[in-house]
Amino acid sequence: PEGKGDGTIVLAQPARSFAARPWRTGPEPTPELIRKVTLEGISAVGMAGFRNLSAPDLDAVVAHVQKLATTGAPTARVQT
Repeated sequence: PEGKGDGTIVLAQPARSFAARPWRTGPEPTPELIRKVTLEGISAVGMAGFRNLSAPDLDAVVAHVQKLATTGAPTARVQT
């Protein structure tokens, strides 16, 4: 619920923690970066892109992920 990737659903590729730093796709979770990753996905980790989202839905996703990514202190560093 806090965006830390520790939910109860088991995925083939573990969910990421939005609080982890640095992001694999850039140093900080800017709205532009979140929008790009949401639309294009990250094929290396099996994350699909969501190009079929309406503009209002995409804006809502970006705002929500931005909130999760910037509230509280970072929890861990991403292994690269």
